[in-house]
Amino acid sequence: MRFHADLHMHSKYSRACSKDSDLKHLTWWALGKGVTLLGTGDFTHPAWFEQLRENLVPAEPGLFRLGAELDRDISRTLRGSLAAAQVRFMLSVEISTEHFSSCFA
Repeated sequence: MRFHADLHMHSKYSRACSKDSDLKHLTWWALGKGVTLLGTGDFTHPAWFEQLRENLVPAEPGLFRLGAELDRDISRTLRGSLAAAQVRFMLSVEISTEHFSSCFA
């Protein structure tokens, strides 16, 4: 399977990110740009993890897709071949190196 990926996405729970950085909007914009794999960034945040747990279902090994209901809601807002496309999600986080120097001193 071939993907166009963006593996550095933040959720709406990350500082300075849009309140629309939710699964619905991230999926809609990804499809419009031809991106078919998104890193779900911030999955360790409790509220974001709960949304992922409630709205994603297993797809291929290590990947997830939207549940049927949310997928239908998004597909209704898309035209043509975009309506049939699907985005896969991969759990991801960002490693901050801001405080690493004190760990190795």
